Amino acid sequence: MKKVYLDIDDTLYDTYNYLRSLVVMSFGTDYIKDKNIYEMMAEDEEVKKLCMNVLSDYSKIPTKAYVKDFIRLLSGKYDVVLCSMYVFDCEREAKEKLAKKLGVESILVKYDKNIGKSNIDMSDGIFVDDSIKLLNSSNANRKILVGSKPKDNSWSGDCVEDCLELLVRLLWEEIE
Repeated sequence: MKKVYLDIDDTLYDTYNYLRSLVVMSFGTDYIKDKNIYEMMAEDEEVKKLCMNVLSDYSKIPTKAYVKDFIRLLSGKYDVVLCSMYVFDCEREAKEKLAKKLGVESILVKYDKNIGKSNIDMSDGIFVDDSIKLLNSSNANRKILVGSKPKDNSWSGDCVEDCLELLVRLLWEEIE
């Protein structure tokens, strides 16, 4: 069976926006400005504590799709692998638990903005992510961007708005 490597954060779960909204609610909009949440976690102990609490349990984070049903339907035609990065060990453990709960394999790598997921061999499948940078650095056979296609044409590959469109497209291709 063909493999589909699915990113977790901001592909299946609305992680970044949720963490950002929590920081804004806790510290105010002036505190966050144009800062990156993940960089803030490394620099600010209070932000780190707040975010770790959420990242240790993915049931607290809103999904972008009906994750259980999405994975179940996709698993009928593909080997699904959750492929994600983590900052904290509690986040890694939560992602491992999530994969186990969904009945799929996981490949988790420690966050490193210089490496990303490029050291994961995905040459045997389809890589689905919300990050153009991570998609470009991957050796996946096929790459699909989740989210709006950038206006600057920095991505010329496949693009889907959300996981529902991804599911329809991948399952339709299997029928054709």
